Amino acid sequence: NPPPGLQNLAPAGTATQTSTLGGFSAPLGIDGNTGNFTHTLSSDATPAWTLNLRRRALISEITINNRGDGCCQYRLRDITVQILDADGTTVVWTSPLLNPENTDASPQLIDLDIAGLAGGPVIGNYVRIRRTPDPDFSGQGGVAGSADDAYVLSFGEVAVQGEPIVNYD
Repeated sequence: NPPPGLQNLAPAGTATQTSTLGGFSAPLGIDGNTGNFTHTLSSDATPAWTLNLRRRALISEITINNRGDGCCQYRLRDITVQILDADGTTVVWTSPLLNPENTDASPQLIDLDIAGLAGGPVIGNYVRIRRTPDPDFSGQGGVAGSADDAYVLSFGEVAVQGEPIVNYD
């Protein structure tokens, strides 16, 4: 449960991703259903998912829930999260590499305490999740389950805990 005053800002936003496999589109990552998932193409060499919060916000925490369908949880590895300013291109904060080489052994979720890491909430309009490709399958002990495992970004749901910034003119 988030601290008082914080709310999940993700459902009010709009999501896009760099590519889409079948019907596994970016909006599935903010629809409140952890039983479905987003999925980029295996040919996407720089897979990323971006959430436009549609407003400035003080972002305190981001949670990335892994796929809930029992498949491919090991793909939630080598993840970087960025917070971007209103223009959608200026990076104001970047996480360290999360679950590098799948050291957390296919986690149920990745919970990122932005306020703790950055010394307080970070102001931003966009959240971008990137996966660093793993073409040698080292995050799987060098064994490929399928060709998709090297490049695909796929997860179940994202929550962005924060407070909207209200501007009064």
